[in-house]
Amino acid sequence: MFDESPKFRRRLEIARANFGGPKAALTPKSIAIDAPSRSSVSLVQFAGWTLNNRQHFSAPVEFEEIVNAVAPRGAQEEAIASQDALATKGRNTALCIVAALASMDKLDLSQPYKAAEVIEAMLATMGVSLGAEAIAGWLKDVPRAIESRRR
Repeated sequence: MFDESPKFRRRLEIARANFGGPKAALTPKSIAIDAPSRSSVSLVQFAGWTLNNRQHFSAPVEFEEIVNAVAPRGAQEEAIASQDALATKGRNTALCIVAALASMDKLDLSQPYKAAEVIEAMLATMGVSLGAEAIAGWLKDVPRAIESRRR
């Protein structure tokens, strides 16, 4: 049916994190695969969201064309800047929390790959599958996030 590779699972994780909830980028009420016109998420909204999340996966070239065709000049850049600022603030907050929790457990984040292996093992005991490479990618950003929040 579906290829449930690590890449697929990562994309699913990103979608789950961004759908629903009060702070989600996309808040569909329903998705009707057989009748897209009944879906609560518009193609333009989804295309814009996808373009804003290129650090996680590639977006089809057609998505830029869709957003550019509908959005007035400058509106796309403004929307992207606004979402990026919110995403960056949220990411920095999460990374600062990770730093505090790591400090409590005396986990050395200056060695992100070693720390990622420890976190990967802990997540596995919780039934969560998340690779050390992905975790290390986040941990590498901890110093920058902390610096952005210093008073």
